[in-house]
Amino acid sequence: MKLILIIFGVCLSFLSIGQDTNNFYLNSVHLEYSFSGRVSRSTTLPNQVKDNGFYQYYFGEYGVPDRVINNIYVSNQFGVNFGFIFDSYSKKKNHELLIGFGYQNSGEYTDRLTRNNYPKDSTNYTKNLAEITIDQKYREIYLNGAWLFKTKGKKISFHSGLGFNFAIANPDYLVSEFENGIQINQYNVRDGIKTYTNFYIPIGFEVKRNKKRGKGFVFGFDYSVRFLTHIYSSFSISLGYKY
Repeated sequence: MKLILIIFGVCLSFLSIGQDTNNFYLNSVHLEYSFSGRVSRSTTLPNQVKDNGFYQYYFGEYGVPDRVINNIYVSNQFGVNFGFIFDSYSKKKNHELLIGFGYQNSGEYTDRLTRNNYPKDSTNYTKNLAEITIDQKYREIYLNGAWLFKTKGKKISFHSGLGFNFAIANPDYLVSEFENGIQINQYNVRDGIKTYTNFYIPIGFEVKRNKKRGKGFVFGFDYSVRFLTHIYSSFSISLGYKY
């Protein structure tokens, strides 16, 4: 929440500066939904779990505490974008600086550790001797910035450019401990701040329903090629207002 208030304050400051100097001002506001495939997130074993007595007793000599699991998810973003233009430059070249923020859902994963090697004199092989499950949900806040090159169509305009996306999260994991198939403990842990970045190239268009002097509602669609540790793509739709 503090981060959102800071960003909002910065946007208001930019708007105030634009009104005073008449060379940098808010041009548009868009509500946007984005869908991305093949978003990469890595899973590690939280320190609180590794240091817990249950893990040390059952998995200390059998586990792999430093292993990393890489997963691919479908991601959804819901946010707001602010478009800014420069009088001295954007009106001639029809460029726009896009700054946005919002909420990102990047998947869910259950990490499961099991030990089923009972002592040699045991005959109970139907249940795991011990099990730990860690339910992880990737709920993130993202910041978005892009420099767009636009055509000057009256009813429809096309654009492309270069963008940067930064996501930040403080994951809350639900840990459950089982002994002989019976849950004996459950607790929540946090594993510190996680950050994720990617660059992207958007290609899209806007359909305008302009009133006087170009003001009015706009509908937008974008396809983006994104670069993280691998290449993947996303689709975005937006509804906004141009000032």
